[in-house]
Amino acid sequence: MCLQYLWQKFTRRKRRQMTSKVITREVAVGTWVRRAMVDFFAAFQLEDLSHLRLFFYHQGIEKLCKALLIGTHADQFADLDDDQTMKWIDTFARSLKHDLADMIDQVVSDDPQLQSFAFDKGLITVLMKGYQEGRYPTPSSKSLWRNPGLEGFAGTDLDEKAYQLGFKLLERLNKRFDLEFSLKEVPSGAKPKDWERFCNIWNLRGGRR
Repeated sequence: MCLQYLWQKFTRRKRRQMTSKVITREVAVGTWVRRAMVDFFAAFQLEDLSHLRLFFYHQGIEKLCKALLIGTHADQFADLDDDQTMKWIDTFARSLKHDLADMIDQVVSDDPQLQSFAFDKGLITVLMKGYQEGRYPTPSSKSLWRNPGLEGFAGTDLDEKAYQLGFKLLERLNKRFDLEFSLKEVPSGAKPKDWERFCNIWNLRGGRR
């Protein structure tokens, strides 16, 4: 009787764990993708401040890269409960830090389909520099925050390349993990008309090769 009781208790607990699993690979990846798109939207809202857009472009592309890497290693949290899954994702994402060039390398090595895409090293260097300056401002005449030319990148050229990189990563996320992520959902706090303008520009610039 005692063994039967323990077995029933164990199976009930396992059923609860299985049915309460909310954070699947699709949910985890989708969360990072949505936050990435909000970062791109923030950059769009700062269209007259090119030096500030660098920070948010970096953040958006970083989150898309981390979404790809989290999705790639999702088997490591498939059997964990939600609390353990959140801890795993947090630890994993933090371990990647903020080195965009290194993350791009990891994403490409994990996904042969991305190896043919021409990643612009100059863009990645500028984004990393802008991100660092956004976090740790320094009084230098060479600062990107003082240089409207952004080391040879014209404002529209910078936007075009950042959108193309983000668009390619999102396109790959949708195909690889069958996300079917849509931009139709307006983020909390965003004005629908502004979001619609952003989506149009995202598809126009990002889809251009």
